[in-house]
Amino acid sequence: MEPTYEEAQSRSDWPEWQRAIETELNTLKTAGTWEIVERPLNTNIVDSKMGYSVSKRTLMEIFPNGRPNSLHADLRRFTVLIIFETFAPVAKLASIRSILAIAACNNWDITMLDFHGAYLNGQLNEDIYMEQPPDYETADHEHYVVKLHKTLYGLKQAGKKWYDLLCWFAC
Repeated sequence: MEPTYEEAQSRSDWPEWQRAIETELNTLKTAGTWEIVERPLNTNIVDSKMGYSVSKRTLMEIFPNGRPNSLHADLRRFTVLIIFETFAPVAKLASIRSILAIAACNNWDITMLDFHGAYLNGQLNEDIYMEQPPDYETADHEHYVVKLHKTLYGLKQAGKKWYDLLCWFAC
């Protein structure tokens, strides 16, 4: 189970969590995910929240003190106030099994791609404003928000925007 921000702060490994948070925020800033802007009037502002997870290694690889391999933090958008087109095709497990079975029968090679942070690459055409990450505000919290240029995990249209980007590259 993922710890809350308060639970993560109370843990003895809090400095590691802080590094994970700072790494995530630096990655998002470097990617041009948002810009800090003045809070627009009469506009819905979505909340932001950090999500925390622990990535464990196999039993043979666990550190001698039994601590997990790495701690992960990711900024997520939770409040649903704005809905745009969100449809994106999803592969069903039965379809994947069928393709793998056909490939195995024909002795075809299988190649898999894993896109790290795939949903963070989708470009937004809509104006979506989000509260600054909690406890990591970079400007006057009351008067400034972030305007998203790219999608975040938890954003309803993240899957659609990633699919659009894949289709654009495929054409």
